[in-house]
Amino acid sequence: MDRSSCTSSSDRLTARREQLLGIAGALAILLSFELLISRAEGLWTRDPRSKTGLHDVLVHEVVPDHRDARIVFLGDSCMRDAFDPIQVENELGLERGQVLNLGVTGGTPFDCELLWREARPQLEGPDVVVVGLEDHHFGPRTPTDIEQHHASLAERLHDFGGETRMQLLAASAWETFAARDLLEKQVQTAVRGTDRSLPIGTDGRVEWRKPEEVRESGPADHDPEPRLTELFGPMRELRESEGSPLSDRALQPIDRLIESILRDERPLRLVVLRLPRRPSFETASRENFYQEFAAVRHALDQLQGAYPRALVIDGARHPDALGSLDETDFYDWGHATGSGSRKLGAQIVKFVRRLTPSLPWMRIPLHGDPSIPQPSPPK
Repeated sequence: MDRSSCTSSSDRLTARREQLLGIAGALAILLSFELLISRAEGLWTRDPRSKTGLHDVLVHEVVPDHRDARIVFLGDSCMRDAFDPIQVENELGLERGQVLNLGVTGGTPFDCELLWREARPQLEGPDVVVVGLEDHHFGPRTPTDIEQHHASLAERLHDFGGETRMQLLAASAWETFAARDLLEKQVQTAVRGTDRSLPIGTDGRVEWRKPEEVRESGPADHDPEPRLTELFGPMRELRESEGSPLSDRALQPIDRLIESILRDERPLRLVVLRLPRRPSFETASRENFYQEFAAVRHALDQLQGAYPRALVIDGARHPDALGSLDETDFYDWGHATGSGSRKLGAQIVKFVRRLTPSLPWMRIPLHGDPSIPQPSPPK
């Protein structure tokens, strides 16, 4: 064998060895990143203004300060803005901290069920839970950071389909895949110097607007089109492709949320609430997305039939039952201003009194509205 052939063979072995060492080194770095960073809880809770960070703040800092909460609100930012805990406490004669509003921006039924599951053991015993549902909760959806991090394997399999399910399953095994968007946001936050202070107000609610942006009344006009398309567009696409705007997979977290509350050891009362929107937005919803709008109304009727112990209130169908709000009672398409919040709070107090007639707050005079629907008696 000549010397050039031996040299060539030796070079190939060396190159092969270096290639394998490079692959092994890359895998070691990825594995270290996965175990030490992506799977570290601190990554997900470091920023209190991220969805996962805010969830951690609510569970470990806000809920412990409201252990004797009698009324709990769960939902998205519309629920957060709709009900001022201090107003509800004053009207029911409750002490400070006995009304807990856990509404969060972009809150989904999955987020609410997880929040309730982790908050409930810390609460002495609420009497009423009010859950907010939105029209788009019944249609196709994309997983939030909370689902990426907290969803069980069964929930990843059953609540989603297609490519989304495969991504969630991949994220379950390789959490760096789930954390990629979160890592990008945290880098952007560090570079831009974004505010990372605790976003909780003195009343225990998540603060979304700066104090100088809070308004008593909103604008008289608002363009509904961008939000209409965002909310109902995916539902229309689903209807055109599969015949129905409602997603069976989306109904599963809604059912789990309601059932987890009704299974409570206390005979608490549950209100499932679809808040009213700006009147012009409701009109535009009916006119431009009638089939989607009507399908959600029917789905809410079905929820009432499936869960007779709950009181389901559809603010689109019965807006007068929730305060007869007008255009200026909203900042935008659906977030209540100060005036809108007071109207909604006064009405929810009426429902609470009717649902719990034996509790002490009935000593406050009740100026009830006979048109308010009555719940079925608890079984």
